[in-house]
Amino acid sequence: MKKFISTLITGCLLAAPTLALELAKYPKAFSTHDGVNIVVAPSKDGQQALLKVSGINHDIDGVVFLSDIVSRGGDTKAYQFKRDGEQRALLLRQKGWRGEYYEAFLPEQGRVGLAADEELKKSVDLTALLALYQQQKAKGVQEKIARFDRQGHQAEDNKALAAMDNDTNAACGSKLTTKVNWDNTSDDIMMAVSIPGYCGVVADQLETLCNNEPAFKARVQAIKTIHCEFGDKLKVEMAADQLNFTTAKNEPNQGEFVRSYFRNL
Repeated sequence: MKKFISTLITGCLLAAPTLALELAKYPKAFSTHDGVNIVVAPSKDGQQALLKVSGINHDIDGVVFLSDIVSRGGDTKAYQFKRDGEQRALLLRQKGWRGEYYEAFLPEQGRVGLAADEELKKSVDLTALLALYQQQKAKGVQEKIARFDRQGHQAEDNKALAAMDNDTNAACGSKLTTKVNWDNTSDDIMMAVSIPGYCGVVADQLETLCNNEPAFKARVQAIKTIHCEFGDKLKVEMAADQLNFTTAKNEPNQGEFVRSYFRNL
């Protein structure tokens, strides 16, 4: 009997968030000029909404997200959900001189305008939409999308740094490579700043110096590796053929700092 009661209580607790989500009677539906569809099903209290995007080549396609509707100041409301480690606005509801209008922030597309789609709206089955949300949530679909994709971002950042190195090598006639101390780079740092923007400062300044002062090219040949890591303050030092660069999130004028180092060698 105790086991039955415990199981019943557990089941009720798990079901509570689902029961608390009551949808308003009428959904909204929008489309973009290139065929992306967005279904919006607000909650009765107007604080949340289920969102479903279809027709986009991304992991969010076909996934139903529970978004929070938050104020962005004035008459602007943002429909936010967690993706890639951060709260992001998928939808913006605004008011202008022509009345209320919506825009979307789509992965790899940015901010796009939306047009009301009455045919899509008529086809929305709220019961089925809520059931799909619950099924996907039970499988961890939304949770997976919410997690920070460290491996993906690291690969993109390494690719961007390699492109910057190529530009520097072409300008300086060098063969240097920028490497990041990823073990010492937290997820918070990766989400807060552009790693290529910080760790690529040295290669960027070397390229500029080589282009502006051809005689400087000879001084770059000794550098084979630029080792970058994040710390509390800026620091540059040479160790054999490796240049060690410590960057810092809140330090300004990093390009000037690096340029001064090379000018004073």
